[in-house]
Amino acid sequence: MSTKLKTHQTRLIDRCKHVVTLVALTLISMPVAARQDTNSNMAWVMQDSYGAKGWLLRRLGTSGYVVASQNQAVVFEPASAIKFLIHLHAELQIQNGQNAATLLPVSPSALIPWSGETQPGICPDPNAWLLAQEQLETMMSMMMWQSHNPRTAALVHYFREDFINETASQLGGTNTLIQHRHGCGAEALLKPNRWTLNDATLLYQQAFTGSLLTAANRQHLWDRMPNNLQQLKDTAHYEAWTHYGQAPPQTFYDHLKVAFKGGSYTLCGYPCKEYRALAGYVQIPTKGVGVPLSGVAPRKYVFGVFIHGDPRGKWYTDRAFDQGLRELFRTEIRAALDTFF
Repeated sequence: MSTKLKTHQTRLIDRCKHVVTLVALTLISMPVAARQDTNSNMAWVMQDSYGAKGWLLRRLGTSGYVVASQNQAVVFEPASAIKFLIHLHAELQIQNGQNAATLLPVSPSALIPWSGETQPGICPDPNAWLLAQEQLETMMSMMMWQSHNPRTAALVHYFREDFINETASQLGGTNTLIQHRHGCGAEALLKPNRWTLNDATLLYQQAFTGSLLTAANRQHLWDRMPNNLQQLKDTAHYEAWTHYGQAPPQTFYDHLKVAFKGGSYTLCGYPCKEYRALAGYVQIPTKGVGVPLSGVAPRKYVFGVFIHGDPRGKWYTDRAFDQGLRELFRTEIRAALDTFF
Protein backbone atom coordinates (compact mmCIF):
# COMPACT_ATOMS: atom_id res chain seq x y z
CA MET A 1 0.00 0.00 0.00
CA SER A 2 1.37 3.41 -0.91
CA THR A 3 2.36 5.96 1.70
CA LYS A 4 -0.15 8.39 0.20
CA LEU A 5 -3.01 5.90 0.55
CA LYS A 6 -2.00 5.10 4.14
CA THR A 7 -2.00 8.80 4.96
CA HIS A 8 -5.47 9.19 3.42
CA GLN A 9 -6.82 6.26 5.47
CA THR A 10 -5.30 7.64 8.66
CA ARG A 11 -6.99 10.99 8.07
CA LEU A 12 -10.28 9.26 7.33
CA ILE A 13 -10.07 7.23 10.55
CA ASP A 14 -9.29 10.39 12.54
CA ARG A 15 -12.31 12.13 11.01
CA CYS A 16 -14.52 9.16 11.84
CA LYS A 17 -13.27 9.20 15.43
CA HIS A 18 -14.07 12.90 15.59
CA VAL A 19 -17.60 12.28 14.29
CA VAL A 20 -18.13 9.45 16.79
CA THR A 21 -16.94 11.72 19.60
CA LEU A 22 -19.34 14.47 18.52
CA VAL A 23 -22.23 12.01 18.36
CA ALA A 24 -21.39 10.68 21.84
CA LEU A 25 -21.23 14.18 23.26
CA THR A 26 -24.52 15.03 21.57
CA LEU A 27 -26.19 11.98 23.09
CA ILE A 28 -24.89 12.92 26.52
CA SER A 29 -26.22 16.45 26.20
CA MET A 30 -29.59 15.46 24.72
CA PRO A 31 -32.66 16.09 26.89
CA VAL A 32 -33.63 13.00 28.84
CA ALA A 33 -37.02 13.08 27.12
CA ALA A 34 -35.32 12.34 23.80
CA ARG A 35 -34.02 8.96 24.94
CA GLN A 36 -36.30 6.04 24.34
CA ASP A 37 -35.32 3.29 26.78
CA THR A 38 -37.02 3.82 30.13
CA ASN A 39 -34.55 1.76 32.15
CA SER A 40 -31.60 3.69 30.73
CA ASN A 41 -33.44 6.96 31.33
CA MET A 42 -34.19 6.02 34.93
CA ALA A 43 -30.57 5.14 35.61
CA TRP A 44 -29.56 8.47 34.06
CA VAL A 45 -31.89 10.71 36.04
CA MET A 46 -31.30 8.90 39.35
CA GLN A 47 -27.51 8.86 39.12
CA ASP A 48 -27.13 11.57 41.80
CA SER A 49 -28.27 9.07 44.43
CA TYR A 50 -25.60 6.73 45.77
CA GLY A 51 -28.05 4.48 47.57
CA ALA A 52 -29.49 1.23 46.29
CA LYS A 53 -32.35 2.11 43.97
CA GLY A 54 -35.10 0.36 42.08
CA TRP A 55 -38.21 0.94 40.02
CA LEU A 56 -41.05 -1.04 38.50
CA LEU A 57 -43.81 -0.02 36.11
CA ARG A 58 -46.16 -2.77 34.98
CA ARG A 59 -49.10 -2.35 32.64
CA LEU A 60 -52.07 -4.50 33.65
CA GLY A 61 -54.66 -6.34 31.60
CA THR A 62 -54.59 -8.96 28.86
CA SER A 63 -52.04 -6.92 26.92
CA GLY A 64 -50.03 -6.20 30.06
CA TYR A 65 -46.26 -6.05 30.18
CA VAL A 66 -43.41 -4.73 32.30
CA VAL A 67 -42.54 -1.29 30.97
CA ALA A 68 -39.42 -0.92 33.09
CA SER A 69 -37.84 -2.59 36.10
CA GLN A 70 -34.69 -2.67 38.17
CA ASN A 71 -34.18 -4.37 41.53
CA GLN A 72 -37.87 -5.18 41.79
CA ALA A 73 -37.14 -8.16 44.06
CA VAL A 74 -34.66 -6.33 46.31
CA VAL A 75 -35.82 -5.79 49.92
CA PHE A 76 -35.77 -2.15 51.03
CA GLU A 77 -36.90 0.01 53.97
CA PRO A 78 -40.20 1.50 52.72
CA ALA A 79 -40.78 4.09 55.47
CA SER A 80 -44.42 5.25 55.33
CA ALA A 81 -45.06 3.78 51.88
CA ILE A 82 -45.89 0.45 53.55
CA LYS A 83 -48.80 2.09 55.36
CA PHE A 84 -50.80 1.06 52.31
CA LEU A 85 -50.69 -2.50 53.67
CA ILE A 86 -52.27 -1.31 56.93
CA HIS A 87 -54.84 0.64 54.92
CA LEU A 88 -55.72 -2.38 52.79
CA HIS A 89 -55.92 -4.68 55.81
CA ALA A 90 -58.31 -2.25 57.52
CA GLU A 91 -60.52 -2.14 54.41
CA LEU A 92 -60.63 -5.93 54.27
CA GLN A 93 -61.77 -6.03 57.91
CA ILE A 94 -64.48 -3.47 57.10
CA GLN A 95 -65.58 -5.59 54.15
CA ASN A 96 -65.67 -8.71 56.32
CA GLY A 97 -67.46 -6.84 59.12
CA GLN A 98 -65.12 -8.24 61.74
CA ASN A 99 -61.68 -7.52 63.17
CA ALA A 100 -59.81 -10.79 62.63
CA ALA A 101 -57.59 -10.10 65.64
CA THR A 102 -60.43 -9.72 68.17
CA LEU A 103 -63.42 -11.22 66.32
CA LEU A 104 -65.36 -8.05 67.24
CA PRO A 105 -67.54 -6.23 64.68
CA VAL A 106 -65.88 -3.44 62.71
CA SER A 107 -67.25 -0.76 60.40
CA PRO A 108 -66.08 2.58 58.97
CA SER A 109 -67.68 4.36 61.93
CA ALA A 110 -66.06 2.14 64.58
CA LEU A 111 -64.34 4.21 67.27
CA ILE A 112 -60.62 3.47 67.56
CA PRO A 113 -58.71 4.42 70.73
CA TRP A 114 -55.52 6.36 70.23
CA SER A 115 -53.06 8.64 72.00
CA GLY A 116 -54.40 11.96 70.73
CA GLU A 117 -50.89 13.10 69.75
CA THR A 118 -51.44 15.66 67.01
CA GLN A 119 -47.98 15.94 65.40
CA PRO A 120 -48.00 13.57 62.41
CA GLY A 121 -44.27 12.94 62.11
CA ILE A 122 -43.36 12.04 65.70
CA CYS A 123 -42.38 8.69 67.15
CA PRO A 124 -45.61 7.73 68.97
CA ASP A 125 -45.57 7.33 72.73
CA PRO A 126 -46.08 3.58 73.36
CA ASN A 127 -47.76 4.28 76.70
CA ALA A 128 -50.22 6.97 75.59
CA TRP A 129 -53.29 4.85 74.85
CA LEU A 130 -57.02 5.38 75.43
CA LEU A 131 -56.64 9.17 75.62
CA ALA A 132 -58.86 9.81 72.59
CA GLN A 133 -61.14 8.06 70.11
CA GLU A 134 -61.72 8.55 66.40
CA GLN A 135 -63.76 6.89 63.69
CA LEU A 136 -61.89 4.24 61.74
CA GLU A 137 -62.41 5.80 58.30
CA THR A 138 -61.16 9.18 59.55
CA MET A 139 -58.11 7.52 61.05
CA MET A 140 -57.43 5.73 57.77
CA SER A 141 -57.61 9.03 55.89
CA MET A 142 -55.26 10.77 58.30
CA MET A 143 -52.77 7.89 58.07
CA MET A 144 -52.74 8.02 54.28
CA TRP A 145 -53.07 11.76 53.58
CA GLN A 146 -50.98 13.14 56.46
CA SER A 147 -48.91 9.99 57.04
CA HIS A 148 -49.90 10.43 60.69
CA ASN A 149 -47.68 8.17 62.81
CA PRO A 150 -49.69 8.13 66.09
CA ARG A 151 -52.84 7.19 64.21
CA THR A 152 -50.90 4.56 62.28
CA ALA A 153 -49.68 3.11 65.57
CA ALA A 154 -53.28 3.03 66.82
CA LEU A 155 -54.44 1.10 63.76
CA VAL A 156 -51.59 -1.39 64.08
CA HIS A 157 -52.46 -1.81 67.77
CA TYR A 158 -56.16 -2.25 66.95
CA PHE A 159 -55.73 -4.75 64.10
CA ARG A 160 -52.46 -6.28 65.41
CA GLU A 161 -49.18 -6.29 63.60
CA ASP A 162 -49.04 -10.06 63.11
CA PHE A 163 -52.48 -10.13 61.49
CA ILE A 164 -51.53 -7.27 59.16
CA ASN A 165 -48.35 -9.08 58.14
CA GLU A 166 -50.36 -12.25 57.60
CA THR A 167 -52.61 -10.40 55.16
CA ALA A 168 -49.55 -9.46 53.12
CA SER A 169 -48.39 -13.07 53.12
CA GLN A 170 -51.80 -14.41 52.10
CA LEU A 171 -51.90 -11.96 49.17
CA GLY A 172 -48.48 -13.06 47.95
CA GLY A 173 -46.31 -10.43 49.64
CA THR A 174 -43.72 -12.93 50.83
CA ASN A 175 -41.01 -10.29 51.41
CA THR A 176 -43.25 -7.83 53.27
CA LEU A 177 -42.90 -7.24 57.00
CA ILE A 178 -43.89 -4.50 59.44
CA GLN A 179 -41.84 -4.75 62.62
CA HIS A 180 -41.28 -1.23 63.98
CA ARG A 181 -43.40 1.80 64.79
CA HIS A 182 -43.38 4.42 62.06
CA GLY A 183 -41.42 7.55 62.90
CA CYS A 184 -39.19 5.81 65.43
CA GLY A 185 -35.67 6.01 64.04
CA ALA A 186 -33.93 3.83 66.63
CA GLU A 187 -36.43 1.05 66.02
CA ALA A 188 -36.08 1.44 62.25
CA LEU A 189 -32.32 1.01 62.49
CA LEU A 190 -32.65 -2.01 64.75
CA LYS A 191 -35.57 -3.72 62.98
CA PRO A 192 -36.24 -2.14 59.59
CA ASN A 193 -39.54 -2.81 57.91
CA ARG A 194 -39.28 -4.84 54.71
CA TRP A 195 -40.85 -4.51 51.26
CA THR A 196 -40.08 -5.19 47.62
CA LEU A 197 -41.49 -3.55 44.52
CA ASN A 198 -42.87 -6.93 43.45
CA ASP A 199 -44.82 -7.16 46.71
CA ALA A 200 -45.93 -3.53 46.67
CA THR A 201 -47.29 -3.63 43.12
CA LEU A 202 -48.96 -6.99 43.75
CA LEU A 203 -50.88 -5.51 46.69
CA TYR A 204 -51.95 -2.49 44.65
CA GLN A 205 -52.98 -4.67 41.74
CA GLN A 206 -55.21 -6.82 43.93
CA ALA A 207 -56.66 -3.82 45.74
CA PHE A 208 -57.70 -1.93 42.60
CA THR A 209 -58.37 -4.72 40.12
CA GLY A 210 -59.83 -8.18 40.49
CA SER A 211 -62.20 -9.45 43.13
CA LEU A 212 -60.36 -8.90 46.41
CA LEU A 213 -62.57 -5.92 47.27
CA THR A 214 -66.13 -5.15 46.27
CA ALA A 215 -66.68 -2.07 44.12
CA ALA A 216 -67.97 -0.18 47.16
CA ASN A 217 -65.02 -1.13 49.36
CA ARG A 218 -62.54 -0.37 46.57
CA GLN A 219 -64.03 3.11 46.27
CA HIS A 220 -63.92 3.55 50.04
CA LEU A 221 -60.24 2.60 50.00
CA TRP A 222 -59.53 4.93 47.05
CA ASP A 223 -61.32 7.91 48.61
CA ARG A 224 -59.00 7.83 51.62
CA MET A 225 -55.75 7.80 49.65
CA PRO A 226 -53.54 10.52 48.12
CA ASN A 227 -54.69 10.94 44.52
CA ASN A 228 -52.66 13.81 43.07
CA LEU A 229 -49.15 12.85 41.95
CA GLN A 230 -47.75 16.08 40.53
CA GLN A 231 -44.94 14.34 38.65
CA LEU A 232 -47.55 12.62 36.46
CA LYS A 233 -49.16 15.91 35.48
CA ASP A 234 -45.83 17.63 34.94
CA THR A 235 -44.63 14.88 32.61
CA ALA A 236 -47.88 15.00 30.63
CA HIS A 237 -47.62 18.79 30.35
CA TYR A 238 -44.00 18.63 29.19
CA GLU A 239 -44.61 15.87 26.63
CA ALA A 240 -47.64 17.58 25.13
CA TRP A 241 -45.90 20.93 24.74
CA THR A 242 -42.70 19.36 23.43
CA HIS A 243 -44.34 17.21 20.77
CA TYR A 244 -47.59 19.02 19.98
CA GLY A 245 -47.00 22.62 20.99
CA GLN A 246 -49.94 22.75 23.39
CA ALA A 247 -51.10 21.52 26.78
CA PRO A 248 -52.92 18.19 27.13
CA PRO A 249 -56.69 18.52 26.70
CA GLN A 250 -58.65 18.81 29.91
CA THR A 251 -60.21 15.42 29.16
CA PHE A 252 -56.79 13.86 29.59
CA TYR A 253 -56.29 15.45 33.01
CA ASP A 254 -59.84 14.56 34.06
CA HIS A 255 -59.21 10.86 33.42
CA LEU A 256 -55.63 10.68 34.72
CA LYS A 257 -56.20 8.79 37.99
CA VAL A 258 -53.75 7.68 40.66
CA ALA A 259 -53.79 6.29 44.20
CA PHE A 260 -50.47 6.02 46.01
CA LYS A 261 -48.53 6.25 49.26
CA GLY A 262 -45.02 7.52 49.68
CA GLY A 263 -42.58 7.53 52.55
CA SER A 264 -39.25 8.98 53.62
CA TYR A 265 -36.74 8.45 56.40
CA THR A 266 -33.47 10.01 57.44
CA LEU A 267 -31.87 7.38 59.66
CA CYS A 268 -28.69 8.29 61.47
CA GLY A 269 -26.43 5.46 62.43
CA TYR A 270 -23.03 6.30 61.01
CA PRO A 271 -23.33 8.08 58.68
CA CYS A 272 -26.89 9.39 58.25
CA LYS A 273 -28.62 7.81 55.27
CA GLU A 274 -31.75 8.67 53.29
CA TYR A 275 -34.60 6.31 52.41
CA ARG A 276 -37.39 7.05 49.92
CA ALA A 277 -40.20 4.89 48.58
CA LEU A 278 -43.46 5.38 46.73
CA ALA A 279 -45.84 2.87 45.16
CA GLY A 280 -49.28 3.06 43.66
CA TYR A 281 -51.90 2.40 40.99
CA VAL A 282 -52.38 4.58 37.90
CA GLN A 283 -54.93 4.94 35.13
CA ILE A 284 -53.61 6.78 32.06
CA PRO A 285 -56.40 7.70 29.61
CA THR A 286 -56.39 6.90 25.91
CA LYS A 287 -58.73 8.26 23.28
CA GLY A 288 -61.20 6.46 21.12
CA VAL A 289 -61.27 2.97 22.58
CA GLY A 290 -63.69 1.08 24.75
CA VAL A 291 -65.90 3.79 26.27
CA PRO A 292 -68.76 4.86 23.95
CA LEU A 293 -69.86 7.95 25.87
CA SER A 294 -66.58 9.70 26.54
CA GLY A 295 -64.45 7.98 23.95
CA VAL A 296 -61.77 7.58 26.64
CA ALA A 297 -60.54 4.34 28.18
CA PRO A 298 -57.91 3.81 30.90
CA ARG A 299 -54.63 1.97 30.56
CA LYS A 300 -54.01 0.57 34.02
CA TYR A 301 -50.63 0.31 35.74
CA VAL A 302 -49.01 -0.46 39.07
CA PHE A 303 -45.68 1.10 39.93
CA GLY A 304 -43.06 1.73 42.57
CA VAL A 305 -39.75 3.53 43.07
CA PHE A 306 -37.29 3.34 45.98
CA ILE A 307 -33.93 4.67 47.12
CA HIS A 308 -32.39 2.80 50.04
CA GLY A 309 -29.54 4.04 52.23
CA ASP A 310 -28.31 7.06 50.26
CA PRO A 311 -25.39 8.67 52.17
CA ARG A 312 -25.10 11.78 49.97
CA GLY A 313 -27.78 13.77 51.78
CA LYS A 314 -31.41 14.83 51.48
CA TRP A 315 -31.00 17.21 48.52
CA TYR A 316 -29.45 14.58 46.27
CA THR A 317 -31.91 11.88 47.31
CA ASP A 318 -34.99 14.06 46.86
CA ARG A 319 -33.79 15.31 43.48
CA ALA A 320 -33.05 11.83 42.14
CA PHE A 321 -36.33 10.46 43.48
CA ASP A 322 -38.40 13.27 41.98
CA GLN A 323 -36.74 12.91 38.58
CA GLY A 324 -37.23 9.15 38.68
CA LEU A 325 -40.97 9.53 39.27
CA ARG A 326 -41.21 11.91 36.32
CA GLU A 327 -39.22 9.69 33.99
CA LEU A 328 -40.86 6.38 34.87
CA PHE A 329 -44.15 7.27 33.17
CA ARG A 330 -42.78 9.26 30.21
CA THR A 331 -43.05 6.68 27.42
CA GLU A 332 -46.53 5.52 28.48
CA ILE A 333 -47.86 9.07 28.86
CA ARG A 334 -46.44 10.00 25.46
CA ALA A 335 -48.10 6.96 23.87
CA ALA A 336 -51.42 7.88 25.50
CA LEU A 337 -51.16 11.54 24.42
CA ASP A 338 -50.62 10.38 20.84
CA THR A 339 -54.22 9.14 20.85
CA PHE A 340 -55.52 12.61 21.80
CA PHE A 341 -53.77 14.66 19.11
